[in-house]
Amino acid sequence: MASPGKSAELTVSEVKEDGYLLHDDNDNVAFLPLREAKGLEPGARVEVFIYQDSKKNWLASTKIPPLQLGRIAPLKAVSSSEIGAFMDWGLDKDLFVPKAEQREEIKVGQICLVGLYWDEKSNRLAGSTKLGRFVHNEKVKLRERQEVQLLVWYPSDLGYNVIINQQYRGLLHFSDIHKRIREGDAIRGYIKKIREDGKIDVILQPEGYGKIEENAARILELLNEGGGYLPVNDKSQPEEIKRIFEMSKKTFKKAIGSLYKQRLIRIEEEGIRLL
Repeated sequence: MASPGKSAELTVSEVKEDGYLLHDDNDNVAFLPLREAKGLEPGARVEVFIYQDSKKNWLASTKIPPLQLGRIAPLKAVSSSEIGAFMDWGLDKDLFVPKAEQREEIKVGQICLVGLYWDEKSNRLAGSTKLGRFVHNEKVKLRERQEVQLLVWYPSDLGYNVIINQQYRGLLHFSDIHKRIREGDAIRGYIKKIREDGKIDVILQPEGYGKIEENAARILELLNEGGGYLPVNDKSQPEEIKRIFEMSKKTFKKAIGSLYKQRLIRIEEEGIRLL
């Protein structure tokens, strides 16, 4: 069978009243409910995610969840009990996180970073918030100043632990944080330093932005997120500036003035643009 916990392209082998039987190249079979796809004919190829129902039968779903085997994603807890918590990952059957696999007790409504693994003891897919098994800092294939994807993990005394590119563990120091972040946030970052002991420091702006004061850094961050342009400038209404940047118009004008002098932005008639 195409690996449970992963997506794969399978072939429709038989059409039934309530769904379809799909097979892989080795003729292993999974069931795709009719409610998830209509009008499929034998021989059709369909992209699905493979998982199990409560009786451990293999199911296929055209809903591809954000989390696949060996990967990490932010999920929301929908229920909790003495034995574990259930997380919404977009499928009919919620993902179970055993109590023993919780770094801290998961509460209903909480958003946590969860890794998907195959539990050999129960012979099923399960989730874990103990992410050490999913990340390592051996043979790091990164370089300083490289742009990376970060998942915010949990805070420490120095800053936030983060997951870098789904592979490595890093640290975002509090002194380098210029916007509100929380566990589970997926954000862009940059490698600041790779230490001899394998520890990795990250920042949220390219190294050249390191000396920019906090409000200017916030504007640069939003410009990056907005594709390099925002329809706001020093002539905009104070309410609009506060809504977008969470700062006063006076503070905003001072910050963009600093960025303009450093030739990092251009102030246009209708907005500001990143250079």
